[in-house]
Amino acid sequence: VMAADHGVCAEGVSAYPAEVTGQMVLNMLEGGAAVNVLARHAGADVVCVDVGVNADLSHPNLRARRIRNGTRNMAHGPALLREEAAQAIETGIEIVKELHAEGVRLFGTGDMGIGNTTASAAMLCAFTGCEPETAVGRGTGIDNEGLQRKREVVRRALAVNAPDPHDPIDVLAKVGGLEIAALAGVIIGAAAMRCPIVIDGFIASAAALAA
Repeated sequence: VMAADHGVCAEGVSAYPAEVTGQMVLNMLEGGAAVNVLARHAGADVVCVDVGVNADLSHPNLRARRIRNGTRNMAHGPALLREEAAQAIETGIEIVKELHAEGVRLFGTGDMGIGNTTASAAMLCAFTGCEPETAVGRGTGIDNEGLQRKREVVRRALAVNAPDPHDPIDVLAKVGGLEIAALAGVIIGAAAMRCPIVIDGFIASAAALAA
């Protein structure tokens, strides 16, 4: 589970405040989240990695690899520097190498980041050319007004940043997120290790597109 915050939350794109990201990560680390229940049923381990949570997090089971405290607001400019996006990808690859050395041979993608469906929708638009009306969903369950606002934010982010669909790191940097870039790294790293990867959910799918 890659975790990070998103500056675009300032635009009111989520039903929850950004502070929920850190709270949910701690909940996962304590074994109290839905993913922990699913993992126990599957006999899987949950590994939480902080690549960009905007909060003071401390837990013995946390893998702390924070690159910065969340992204910048992509509605006004690039979410990340290209170097930061590349560092997040490399972090995902490194985590896979560590887990592979510990005996892991199957990887499932997980994410935690309030606002990350907005970033993922922007990435989908950038890569495929589809419209925000198609790519943007309700995420945390926002109302019709919120959905319209979220679509406008994605449209604005794409116009302001003009991400290059032929340059995945450019897309990740301009309209992506630290946890999405790190998941792209997980997918690349697992492929390099010849290990299967379970792609679960919209955010992981955006990461897979980038990978």
